[in-house]
Amino acid sequence: MSFTETINNLKSLGQAYTNEEMVRKVMQCLPRSKWGTKVIPIEEVHDLKTFKLYDLVGKLLTHEIHLQKDTGDRACTITITCTKI
Repeated sequence: MSFTETINNLKSLGQAYTNEEMVRKVMQCLPRSKWGTKVIPIEEVHDLKTFKLYDLVGKLLTHEIHLQKDTGDRACTITITCTKI
């Protein structure tokens, strides 16, 4: 189940999250070893109250593409695993 599906299911049960909470939850779930070099600047530069989830995903995908260019990988996937919401 994707993050968006989980959020939509929670909304249908009456639990709503602000955009800021969703962005923070995604960033907290990312392993710092791979994503820390991107997450930390995002936290420092952007106002997370107005920073949209799709903007975060776009920045993460761009970062992953750059990482893959450095390692020579061709596939482009982003996997976000959250165990707690």
